Amino acid sequence: MCKQFWNKRQSRNVRTNGFALISVLWAIVLLSFMAIVVSLILTNSYKMDRSALQKIHLDAVADAALNKVAHQLIQSAESKKPVPFGKVSQWSFDGADVQMTIFPEVGKVDLNQADGSLLKTLFVAIGMEYGHATQVSGMIVGRRPRAIEGGKRVPSSPFLSIAEARHFPYMTDAMFQRLMPAITVHSQKHTYDPALVFSEVLRGVRGGDGGPTVTSQYRASRYAGNWIKGQAFQVLLDIEVEGRSQHRNAIIRIILSSPKPYWVLEQ
Repeated sequence: MCKQFWNKRQSRNVRTNGFALISVLWAIVLLSFMAIVVSLILTNSYKMDRSALQKIHLDAVADAALNKVAHQLIQSAESKKPVPFGKVSQWSFDGADVQMTIFPEVGKVDLNQADGSLLKTLFVAIGMEYGHATQVSGMIVGRRPRAIEGGKRVPSSPFLSIAEARHFPYMTDAMFQRLMPAITVHSQKHTYDPALVFSEVLRGVRGGDGGPTVTSQYRASRYAGNWIKGQAFQVLLDIEVEGRSQHRNAIIRIILSSPKPYWVLEQ
């Protein structure tokens, strides 16, 4: 009888110890799981914070690069020396390596200013059929303000970005890629300056630049005075920092007034 009682008690102790061991193991598993979750949260938080800091750093470097480009253009305006447009210049700032390239917007065709003939010639040059080019150029010119009966003016609907050209009728991706370097919405000129053209398409366009008289007069005025004031420029930035690379594309306008000597039109 005593032996049976002892065996039952021993069996009960084994079960109790087994349950305790299982409870301890489950507690260890839960604690390990919680530690993994906390570790993942902290790791993701660190990555997010680091990514945010890297973005802030890149933005600061890009702003500094735009300031440097603007300063270079302003110095050129004051000294009346030409700027090396279209050439890549190297610059290091705050641990980042920056490649900067400047393109004058006046060397492009302005969608809001160019006449229908120039626009049609441009569209044909990128591969659009003549009839389609006529139709699209007419649509563009039709968006501008014009007088109607009674002396009223039709309100304008100017283009705000060259990206809108992708949605023109008959415009394919291949055509748009060829067109992008040749167009602008910021030059505020009815023609473009052939001396400042960096587009292969515009180099092949003939007879649509306003004629030799207008072009030669404009080229003469570029170095006769402060021609950079009021002009817009495209700035391409390739930034590399801590093994990461980023491309930035901005349009600035030099206004030569304090406290901000230039405006950022697009970025």
